[in-house]
Amino acid sequence: MGCWGRIVVLGVAWAITAPAFAQDAPGTDEERQAPVERLPIADPPSFEGTAPEDGEEEEPSGVKLAIPVFRLAFGTAQSIEPGSLGGFAFDVVVGSRLAFQPLGERSESEDEGEWAPALTGELGYSRRGGDFGSHDLTVGIGFGFQSMYLGVHLFEAVTFGVDGNRRFGLRTTGRVDTLWGFLFLDIGHEVGFVGGATTHEIRGLLGVDVGLLVAAISIGRLFS
Repeated sequence: MGCWGRIVVLGVAWAITAPAFAQDAPGTDEERQAPVERLPIADPPSFEGTAPEDGEEEEPSGVKLAIPVFRLAFGTAQSIEPGSLGGFAFDVVVGSRLAFQPLGERSESEDEGEWAPALTGELGYSRRGGDFGSHDLTVGIGFGFQSMYLGVHLFEAVTFGVDGNRRFGLRTTGRVDTLWGFLFLDIGHEVGFVGGATTHEIRGLLGVDVGLLVAAISIGRLFS
């Protein structure tokens, strides 16, 4: 048998036996016709809880109230150095106070009584009479806690003599106030430097801050 005869015989044999191999092989017609099982797809990440739910108010943050400052205070300044210098004291100051949101949860009924962190900047004039007879420019900043009924603050101020004495001082003051600072009491200590000498004095002043009242009157006239 020649070469072409062998090729024909092999082809006929393959045509006869191939269906049998296909039936025995894995993956029958039923299996191939069965529906393909789809792999589960993971759901996208959920961001629930990042936004407030319906009917729920978002907790405010930042500055709660900006209060203008325009305070007048009268009292006394007494030296603790030998010689017992003393005399009346008078301050007139302008500035601004920022009351921030109270920390923690609170109800609306407790809002006015909550103590809020407060930051105050002031620029003013300070007069000391009697034995002192001085005139000072003051620049100060204070931090404390403020509510409608009570406020407690600590102030640090730099004083500069404007009467030709080349005086320089550092004044530390503790302040207690009420009614958003409308009435207040200052107790402070000042260390001064004059011509190479160092002085110390104790100050006590009682005053009023009409800044909030002036702002309310101005706004009322603007919209009247």
